[in-house]
Amino acid sequence: MKTNKSRQVLEHLEKNKSITTWEAIKLYGATRLSAIIFNLREEGYHIENEWQEEIDRNGNKTRFVKYILLTDRELQDRTKAMLDRNMSHIPRID
Repeated sequence: MKTNKSRQVLEHLEKNKSITTWEAIKLYGATRLSAIIFNLREEGYHIENEWQEEIDRNGNKTRFVKYILLTDRELQDRTKAMLDRNMSHIPRID
């Protein structure tokens, strides 16, 4: 069963497609986003990581993860593309 914060994060992902740790903290008080994402993945949601890089207020480069919820169609397209890439060296038998 999802906790209230897990439910809020999932609803955010479904509406906005992505979320960062900072957004989760500011919007929902969810300080353990990676644990929530882990549990959502265990429940079967397809969520990928995308590393982001920005300059912080002190001028330093900082990296963080943006979590992106994939639709079934996006997952199918990515799987097909991966298979096409990895199987391109095998001759087709038609």
